[in-house]
Amino acid sequence: MHERIDDATALVQEHYTSGENEVSLPWGLMETLQKAGAVQPLFEFTEKMIDTEVGDAFWSVYIELGAQLEQSDRVLAKVEQALENAEGQQRVDLLDQLIDARFAAGEVEQGVESLREKIKIAQENPSSDSNNTLNAYVQLAKIGWLMQREDWLDEGLEQALAELAKAPDPEGNDRWYRASARQQAVGVLMKAERFAEVEKLLIDGVSDAVRNHEQESRGGYGGDVDSIRDAMVEVAVFYGEVERWADVRLMLEKSPYWGTSDLKEILTQKGASGSSPLAVYVASALADNGQSQDALAMVNHALDQEPGEDSLYALLAELDPNGAPARLDELFARDQFEERPLIWKAKLALDAGDVDAADQIIRQAISIDPSDGEQGAGDRMRAYAILAEVLRAQGDDDTAEIMEGAVRAIRISEDADEFDRAGLLSHGVTGYKEALTHFADAYCIQSRLAIQLANLGRYDEAAEHYQRAFELMPSSFGRVESHCFGCEDAFSGERAQTIAARVFDELVIAQPLTPQVHYLRGYLYTSMNKHQDALANYQQATTLDPDYLNAWKRIQGLARHMQLEQEKQDEAALAIFRLDPLGRHASSDLSTVSDLAAAWRAMEAAQPLRIEPPESVLVLPASAAWIEENTTSDDFRWRYRYNSREQLETPGGFLASHGITNLASTVATLGMH
Repeated sequence: MHERIDDATALVQEHYTSGENEVSLPWGLMETLQKAGAVQPLFEFTEKMIDTEVGDAFWSVYIELGAQLEQSDRVLAKVEQALENAEGQQRVDLLDQLIDARFAAGEVEQGVESLREKIKIAQENPSSDSNNTLNAYVQLAKIGWLMQREDWLDEGLEQALAELAKAPDPEGNDRWYRASARQQAVGVLMKAERFAEVEKLLIDGVSDAVRNHEQESRGGYGGDVDSIRDAMVEVAVFYGEVERWADVRLMLEKSPYWGTSDLKEILTQKGASGSSPLAVYVASALADNGQSQDALAMVNHALDQEPGEDSLYALLAELDPNGAPARLDELFARDQFEERPLIWKAKLALDAGDVDAADQIIRQAISIDPSDGEQGAGDRMRAYAILAEVLRAQGDDDTAEIMEGAVRAIRISEDADEFDRAGLLSHGVTGYKEALTHFADAYCIQSRLAIQLANLGRYDEAAEHYQRAFELMPSSFGRVESHCFGCEDAFSGERAQTIAARVFDELVIAQPLTPQVHYLRGYLYTSMNKHQDALANYQQATTLDPDYLNAWKRIQGLARHMQLEQEKQDEAALAIFRLDPLGRHASSDLSTVSDLAAAWRAMEAAQPLRIEPPESVLVLPASAAWIEENTTSDDFRWRYRYNSREQLETPGGFLASHGITNLASTVATLGMH
């Protein structure tokens, strides 16, 4: 290939110069060439191509390959050379590439200068996309916050707020860009505790949403009620975050823009920044007004819908410390794979001085989901923090220090995630490495570090961390694993898959009776599209542990990729429904089960879990009146439904809707004619 780079360049130019075909490289090409040791020739090929008429399509690949080959200086020099002759949109596009490359490499000062140049070009060009300029301001503010550069933070926010203060497009064509930029700006402003500016932005968001609704209604399209509701939730969440409880209550009573007549429709909705559910703030506002029983009822309604929310449990414990343990038992009985009720029950036991009970309960919680990956930043690893308190109370300071180190590691890695999301990859890597100095046995941090090192082309380093992550996985997974942020792609790519295959093959020999080992091996084979091998491993996992929910879930999912016997499909569907009848962790469609009697019995056994939704949680009088006067049925095509995930059918309803029953009815009807 080294000898035919010129031929390849000529061939591509001949095929694409006409402009009738879109230039693209085949998916997986770089991975294949990496394995063949041919990345350097591809790098040289893309370097030649960027000097041609169709070169713009090759910049991102060229920059990525330069990082892999540790030739970023050469790449940056090439970009800067191209910038000397580029004008208009082409120059902006090249600056985007340069900005990404500099931020990823840790050249933040230079990246900011390039970002400023991009903004300047956009300001001088009236025809430029103002939405991209707005996003650039917000990006500068984010970088300023992360790098603790108040000058960058202030500069970015000042410009972003000025842009958002301009009148929106009369036709509403920029609504989504403005909403997205507003949300991001709010996130930065909240971190900077600039609350007055947050409030103004959020109220402007409501005004924009109402204006858009009126425009659409006049056009006969049906108004965008969803956007109004979302904007209102953002305002209420903000008031709750800063504990302006009177303002929350005023909104509930007087605001006409909730998009619903009763709070039950939006009880568990969150703000865009990943806040607590709306119920937490409304219940707190009611409790602040002396309405503790109403607040407690609201928390309990919300927990039936969102039993994984720590903020709801914290409020439950505050509002009803004596009755909370029984309620926690009730919640756990509804879902054996949700560990949050146990975590908070252990906390209550510890606070009451019952250390032994707290020890037993918290260890049970950890066994359900050892990695606690589904929780957001700040809440993850809560169980280990409580276990550390228990251990200190028992006099085991050494083990307590290990548990506290695990929690510290996760918090540091969450900060590293912020850098990673902002494109500051090298800073993220530094954070992940620091986290591992506090707790090296966190598979999720090992995995994220490996992925980022591979993205930076540091493959030998990545391989070491991939191997450790895969070795730690079996002890980090429960019957329902929850991959942490950034770990979902741990099995992506041939390099990672090769390492994982070797590790899991060794673990199967060393730990043949550990179901997680077989499950993970099956998971790997699924990623490699080796579905028959995956099935054998999932089945081995369920043989060793018939209650391994996610293994059954994976078996059921294989029916989309291979021929799966009806008996095996029935077995998986019935097992999933037995273990998770409310469908919180896996979906089981009993309407496809051929054994009607078994399906009926399963449905009948689950009936004690049925909950009748309340007729009302909290009436919103002003909103109800506005809806009556200003909306039509078309406005509510996407409305929320209370408890929609847990509408458990009755056995009779299930039988009436079953495919076999419907088929029999159809045949009988046809026979009558």
